[in-house]
Amino acid sequence: MSWFKPWKWGSGKKQLREAYLSPYGGVDETGPHADRFFRSLGADGYRDISPYTRQRILTESWFLYSGYPLARRSVDILVDYAVGEGTTYRAQSPKVDAVLEAHWNDPVNDWPAKQHQRALSLFLFGELIMPVFVEEYTGRVRLGSIDPLAVAAVVLDPENAEIAQWVVLTADNIGDPAGLQSVDYAAQLADPSFDPESAPNWLRVIHQDEGPNSPTKGLLVGDVHYFGVNRVAGVSRGVSSLLPVLDWLGIHERFLMDAAEAAELKSAVCFDVTVAGADDAKIEEMRKKQPDYKYGQTRYHNDAVDVQAIKPELGSMEIETHANMVKRHIAAGMGIPSHWLSEGSEASKATALAMGEPTTKSLRAKQREFREVVSKVLAHQIDQAIIAGTLDADEDKQYRVITPPIWPTDVQQIGASMLSTAQALMLA
Repeated sequence: MSWFKPWKWGSGKKQLREAYLSPYGGVDETGPHADRFFRSLGADGYRDISPYTRQRILTESWFLYSGYPLARRSVDILVDYAVGEGTTYRAQSPKVDAVLEAHWNDPVNDWPAKQHQRALSLFLFGELIMPVFVEEYTGRVRLGSIDPLAVAAVVLDPENAEIAQWVVLTADNIGDPAGLQSVDYAAQLADPSFDPESAPNWLRVIHQDEGPNSPTKGLLVGDVHYFGVNRVAGVSRGVSSLLPVLDWLGIHERFLMDAAEAAELKSAVCFDVTVAGADDAKIEEMRKKQPDYKYGQTRYHNDAVDVQAIKPELGSMEIETHANMVKRHIAAGMGIPSHWLSEGSEASKATALAMGEPTTKSLRAKQREFREVVSKVLAHQIDQAIIAGTLDADEDKQYRVITPPIWPTDVQQIGASMLSTAQALMLA
C-alpha cells in the first residue's frame, strides 16, 4: 500500500485511459472485447524490442566486442571515460564511511576491481542487473550478477511507465523467443490471484518503501538492482550502445577482410612470357620446360622470348576512402570523433579541438549514468545497515560519489588566459 494514489480524471471516478482504434472501425468501449482497445498509463511493451531481436542484439554485441577491433574500441572509449582511473566515494559520517568501506572492499563486491566490468555490461548490453544478498544481523549487502539473456521481461509500474518494478527471470524457455513472447507479464501482474512476491522468478526492483505502516518506510528495499540505459518512458529495458551501429560494424569488418584477401591475392607474383612466332604446340612445350620463377632467380632467354613481371594494382586509395566513410558513420552513431577510432587524416588539430566540446558533453553524460548506478547501490547499503541496526536512523547519511574529470586541467591554457586578462585590465 502506498500514500501515492494513481492519478484520476476529474472527480476520480473514472481512470484516464488511452484508446487504440479498432481495426474494424470505431472503438468498442462497452462490449465484451473492450479491454483490448485500451491500455493504462503504464506500458504494455508496444515500444519494446521483440524478445527474438533482443537476444540477437545481446549475442551480436558481445561477438562484435570480442572479435572486432572497431567495436571494442568504440565501447572501451565510453567505459574508460565513464570510470576513468577509478570511481570512489566520500561519506560525511565516520560510521557511514565504515559501512560503505566494508561494502566497497568486500571480496565479492570488490568495487575497485569490478567497476570497469560493471560499466562495460551497462554500456555494451544496455543493462546492469545485480541481485542483492543481505546479511540479516549486520545489513551488509553483497552483489550478484544476472545475464540479460536470462531475463524474460522487465515489468513496469502499470501507473508510471518510467519505473521498472519487476525483473522476471526465464525458466525453461531461455533461448526460446517464441515462448518468451507468448507470455503477457503485465496481465499476469494485474491478476488479483497472482502473488509476484511468492513467484521464484519474479524479483522486485530496489525501490523506496512507501508503505504508511511499514517498519522500513522511506528506506530502499527489494531483491535486485536494475539499471537500463538508452531507454525512455514506455520502454521496459535498456539497449546496447552498439545497437545503432551493429550492422555497420559488420559491414566495415567484412569490407576490410575482403580487401585484405583481395590484396593478398593481387600481391602474388605473376610473370607474363611472350614467345615470338610460336604456335599453340610450341607454347605448350615451352610451358612444360619452364621452371617456376623463384625470388632472386636469373632467367636467360633469347630475343624470341619476352618475360615481364606484372605489377599488381591494389586500388588502396579507393579501399581506404570507402573504409573511412563507413568508419565515420559508425563514429557518428557512437557520438565520438572518427579520428579517435584510429589514426587518420580525417581531422586537423583545429577540427579536433572543435569536436571536443560535444564529445565532452556526451562522455560526461555517460559518466553521470554510471555515477548514479554507484550512488544508488551505496544508498541501498546504508539503508540496509539502518534496518539491521548497524546504523542509527538519525545518522548523517550524506555521501558523494567521486568520478575523475573527463579532461585534465590545461594549466598552460589557463595561464595564457589569465595573462591576457591581466593585460586587458591594466590597459583598461
